[in-house]
Amino acid sequence: MPNYRPRTEAVKKQDQLSQRETELRHAIQNKLSSEKLAKAVDKYREAQLSLLKAQLHIIQDKEFQKRPHSFISEKIENNIKIWTTKSDEEIISDFKKEHNF
Repeated sequence: MPNYRPRTEAVKKQDQLSQRETELRHAIQNKLSSEKLAKAVDKYREAQLSLLKAQLHIIQDKEFQKRPHSFISEKIENNIKIWTTKSDEEIISDFKKEHNF
């Protein structure tokens, strides 16, 4: 018997996204250099994409097991396309709007 129950949600990916969000907020608030800000934006983008891909994996796993789920794969795939094509400036401006900077 395993020590830990298998996860049914992408908890670790959500934690990583939260951490990257904090790092990006810190970079924007402290007006770090453009290179450091670009690195923070890239890490934030990668965390977003990683979470979305994990959600797709959960959908595939649940569909394989014929279990119900509340995810919409088309919406997630669309968000993946959006995040892969977003520029750094768009991410920063959206982040500022979302967090009232």
